[in-house]
Amino acid sequence: MTPGRAPQPEPGLRDIAGVVLSHLHFDHCGQRRAINAPVYVQAAEVEAAETPGYTVPEWAEIPTDRLRRIAGDEEILDGVRLLSTPGHSPGHQSVVVEAAGGRVVLVAQCAYRASELRTGEPGLTNLHDDSWQDAARDSLARVRSLAPLTAQLSHDPEIVTLSAGR
Repeated sequence: MTPGRAPQPEPGLRDIAGVVLSHLHFDHCGQRRAINAPVYVQAAEVEAAETPGYTVPEWAEIPTDRLRRIAGDEEILDGVRLLSTPGHSPGHQSVVVEAAGGRVVLVAQCAYRASELRTGEPGLTNLHDDSWQDAARDSLARVRSLAPLTAQLSHDPEIVTLSAGR
């Protein structure tokens, strides 16, 4: 605490201005209801989540007044851009953050393993189905084209750094 200044309250759930869901599989959207903020999801993902067996419907359901349907790439804040990266799911998206220390990409499950991001070759077990292999490859190429960057994936704890020369 700085002398002469009142203590500041700890940040909490009420301080969250928005939530970006990479996709609506149950393991990526289950705790969303705990946060009362706008939720950014690709329109294609909202539609896919309506398919029986795709996800846990009550976990993926987003109140209409909070749902922000995105169609493709969109800047949602200065320096924060959503990047459409389908392949793992029809409406998968990644988040690009332009920070003072460099570009950070929250790749989510665009790649399951760091090696997929490094090589640009999607893992066959990470595809929505076999017909999505080209889309997944294109999505990885889009992310890789943003180098230099630091990338974080949902299921691989390794942080990937790609230089401009890769």
